[in-house]
Amino acid sequence: MQNRSDVWKSLAATGAFRLETVAEIGGKPYTSISAPIINRALISDALSVGNCVSATLQFSLLTQDVIPKSSEIIIRKRLAENDTYSEWLPSGTFYISQRTSDPVTGLLTFLCYDAMLKTNAAYPITKQSEAEFPKPMENAIQEIADRIGVEVDSRTWAYIESGLDYFIPLPLGLTMQKVLGYIGAVFGGNWIITSENKLRFVPLLSAANADTANDDSKVNVLGILRKINTSDSLSISGVSMSNGTDTFTAGDDSDFLLKTPTNPYATQYIVDSLFEKLGGLVYEPFTLEKAVYDPAAELGDYVISKDDVRSVLYSETSTYNMAFRGDISAPFKAEMEDEYPYTGTAKRVDDIEDELRELITLVADKASIDDLSAVYALIQNLSVEDIKTGIIHSNDYEIKTIPRVYPAKTLYPSNSLYPSNGETVLRGFAIDFSSGVIYGAFYSEQIAALEESIAGYDEKIAEIDGKVSEWDSVINNVDKRLNEQDRKLEEYNDILNAYDLAIEDLQSGMSEISKTVEDIKALLEKANKSLLYPKNFTNPISNNEEV
Repeated sequence: MQNRSDVWKSLAATGAFRLETVAEIGGKPYTSISAPIINRALISDALSVGNCVSATLQFSLLTQDVIPKSSEIIIRKRLAENDTYSEWLPSGTFYISQRTSDPVTGLLTFLCYDAMLKTNAAYPITKQSEAEFPKPMENAIQEIADRIGVEVDSRTWAYIESGLDYFIPLPLGLTMQKVLGYIGAVFGGNWIITSENKLRFVPLLSAANADTANDDSKVNVLGILRKINTSDSLSISGVSMSNGTDTFTAGDDSDFLLKTPTNPYATQYIVDSLFEKLGGLVYEPFTLEKAVYDPAAELGDYVISKDDVRSVLYSETSTYNMAFRGDISAPFKAEMEDEYPYTGTAKRVDDIEDELRELITLVADKASIDDLSAVYALIQNLSVEDIKTGIIHSNDYEIKTIPRVYPAKTLYPSNSLYPSNGETVLRGFAIDFSSGVIYGAFYSEQIAALEESIAGYDEKIAEIDGKVSEWDSVINNVDKRLNEQDRKLEEYNDILNAYDLAIEDLQSGMSEISKTVEDIKALLEKANKSLLYPKNFTNPISNNEEV
């Protein structure tokens, strides 16, 4: 729960308060706004860890002011009853992503995201900073917060451990969001940007502790205007996490096995420690629609609703009108599989691209067979005969920085997966990324010696072929996921097209209304003239008389 005064607490406890809101844009307050709708969530599936979900804001504003692109918007709220007013509390800092303008009224409607969206950028690495890795996870958290321009919420540090098991390697090819998510999974929780615009780690909490929790972390639901949905509770009986090569497990799957499919930071020690914290944790799915509660509630608070619900607030959609109402939940699994909460189609595509990027790195790592490891990461699409013809001998040729690996097969959807800048140098080779082919460009005086070395690589080439076969199934799975994403994108496009048609109909209707208004104005003007100068009216004042 946000820090709030006694006045706020007393007004919130009645449930009969008025909620007043203001949007601050560029330091200027705007009160003539529609009721802001704010969506927040901790999890993208029932009982999961490592999520970094960006909150959204939607509202409309009627103004003649020019609102710059990507403007920062701060939403503030206060409670009131009669002549009693509380303090103003922040409800989040957001940045304009999309806007529409009504052609008739000039009404501006904004869709905005909070600072979590900034973590989709690549983790910043320079030649100087490479030497800092491996680095403690707590340092990486602070660095990411600094990069996206927010503070770290002080409550975060109580859950972040230190020690040799909590270091991260050089995050080549990873976004800040991926790194943050991996760290969150290690410590058993998820990340949000708070209403105060701070980066906060929120651990999974057990619904069994709701009644005994501190009052400042409880959300007491005073009323529900629509409906309640509940389901059978789950209890964590085991934890499983894979680093891409090995899978580590603690506990069992007798009730709910908390799985993290891919986390390069996973170790058996980390999984054992995580199970020690989370073993027996109770997850209570619920949904309360149009609930009345304290607007200062935060994700991660406990939710208590009479005898119906004892759970944790994992998802919230709040409408900030005068009579504040919100839809709050601990999501059911089926709800969250259909749609990634509050991030949209583009975010899902970004996730797939991130996973493909990781797959590339993983393929390169799995191909490590003695001194052929780095070479194979580049030539995995060439046949055995191609390798023999190319006369490759990695002992004589050094591989330097490789910012991207682009095989000839059309596995990847776009070049956007790979940085366009940077130089790839395989000394002694010329590399053509457009076709994925490596041409021999060797120094002539070395050719004879290289030819003598080829025979010894037949066995290693066979081992490489075996590794390639192992990864065929992985690549096929990725292809299937991409096809599924294409299907969903088509569905989303159909929905968007339907919205476009609806908007066109609405605009057409507005144009008709505008024309009707003009016709009414003309009739009123004519009627006014008739009233001022009725038929057969004679002006009693002649042109020569003084008035």
